Parts: sequence; C-alpha cells; structure tokens
Amino acid sequence: MKLSICVPHYNEDYQTFHYLFDSIALQRGIDFKEIEVLVGNDGSDQPIEGWCHEADYPFKIRCFTYPHRGVSATRNSLLYEAKGRYVMFCDCDDGFCQAYGLHLLFARMKSKPDVIISSFIEEGWQGDKFVLIRHDNDMQFIHGKAYSKKFLASKDIRFKEELLVHEDGYFNNLVGTEAKSFENIENPFYVWRWNENSVGRKEEAEVFLMKTYPDLMATREAICTEFKKRGFVEEYYDAVAKTIIDAYYEFQKPIYYNKEYHDERIKAKDSVRAFLSKYQKDFEKCSVDTISEIMDISRKTAYKRGMKIENITLNEFLDIMGA
Repeated sequence: MKLSICVPHYNEDYQTFHYLFDSIALQRGIDFKEIEVLVGNDGSDQPIEGWCHEADYPFKIRCFTYPHRGVSATRNSLLYEAKGRYVMFCDCDDGFCQAYGLHLLFARMKSKPDVIISSFIEEGWQGDKFVLIRHDNDMQFIHGKAYSKKFLASKDIRFKEELLVHEDGYFNNLVGTEAKSFENIENPFYVWRWNENSVGRKEEAEVFLMKTYPDLMATREAICTEFKKRGFVEEYYDAVAKTIIDAYYEFQKPIYYNKEYHDERIKAKDSVRAFLSKYQKDFEKCSVDTISEIMDISRKTAYKRGMKIENITLNEFLDIMGA
C-alpha cells in the first residue's frame, strides 16, 4: 500500500468532513487499492463509523475510537496503525482541490524521498472578501505533505502530545532537519478549507495568534529542547534566535496596543519572558550574521502581517522583557 491518509476527528458532523472523502474518491490516474483512509475519533460523541461506509467509496476506510487526548495524540495513534509507505495528515474539514493530486504524489514516491512537499491553497477572508491564498515551500503546516513512514520511524519523529495548538511546527521542524531527501510538487492539490466553527478560524489570524502565543512559545521551547537533545547545535541556536526575534517583531504589531486585549497581551509577554529567562545566554552566543539574517526575514513577515514601524530596538525589547 502506497498511502495512508490519517484524519483526526472531534465532534465534527458529517457535513463538515464528507468533502474530504468525496474529493479523495474523485482522484484520477491512481489505483484506489493503494490508498487507505484512517479516521481517529478523539473521544467525541459523533457516530463516525455510521458515516464512513466503504461501500460508498472506492478506497479502504478504517475507523478508530480513542479517549479524548487531543489532535497530536490522535495523529500519533493513526500513524502507528498506518500500513502505507507514506502518510498524510489531513484535517477532517479540508480536502483535495484537483483530481490529479494523488497521481502527482504517487509519481514523486518513485524516488523514495523522506518527505514530499506540495504547495497548498488556504481559504480565508481579507476584510469582507473571501480569498484563496497560495502557500509555496511551506514547512510550518502539515497541509499537502506526505511523509515516509520508514523515515519517521527511523528518526523517532512523532507529534508532541502535550502540544494542542501550533503542533505542526514542532513536527515539521524535526522533519526538515532530519530529512535527507525531498520532492516538491508545485501544483497545489490540497485545500485548507474555511470552517468558521474551527478554533483557529473563529477570530482574525492576529487575534488568534496573540491568544495562543503561550502555546506557540511552548512549541518553540519543545523544538529547542529536541534540537539540543539530537545534537543539532547550529539549528538549536537558530531556533533560539528566531523565537526571540519573532517575538520582538510580534509585540510591535498594532493589535498589541489594543486595550481590548490587555489580558491576552500580558499572558503572551509572560510566556516570552519565561523563554528569555531560560535561553538568553544562548541567544547572546548567536553570531551577528545569524541574528541579522533572521531579523531580515522576521521583519519582512511582520510588515506583511500588520506591523507599521519598529518602535523600539531589539536591545530595548530585551531589557523590557528581562525587567
């Protein structure tokens, strides 16, 4: 079997995720016997087994019910059950947006890469306009990617089960560091669909990021810890520097000056202070070239996401956070 598609599920109804199953069934140029879809019920009350009849689809479907432990634990459990040479992790409210996506994916498998990375499409809102946003060369999210199960096992790469938000970043950082071979698909076939009921879509992206910044810092700390444990010295220092510099620009976005989010801002700052307290000495060891390079990338990203001007210097920010 070539591919296992692993789909966590928690309290979503049939209307939410039937699109994924239907879009898989529409794939062309492949043998459906080479596919299995694994659905993991993360302790929800929805009777998913009643919705997923194999008679309705040309591919094998296997359903599992677990105690409620979160998306990371459910993905790990499905990964253990997967029989395919490659695994994809799909959200149950997403789907495929072109009929030859898996055909392209299977073609890339012939060279046996550690990971296959495809561009993907994100549905979203910009003001009152519904837009399609294309993500190219993205290693932040798991969307549109297939991972060699043998590679993941050999490098002991799993989702960190304590991480329930921003968990993709931890997983993909390990993949990107450990992988020796990559294949790319430029034509997007995966669509990160808009679901107004999902946790990450109920609010504007910048509000959601502010409210979950302590979770992001937990992910960044887990990455730093794992890099150090695995002996990735250069990557470790880069991760420390990126975390602190990203925070420096993050806190200069206009939303952090909005009094409506005072409590969220304080919690976010406290999480950065805790990180800085633990890692500042290692940050000070980073080279000027490394810091300059990371600052250039982070600055450009911050301007795209709403930062108007740099109000304080990096050293002033470090002094404030260290106070």
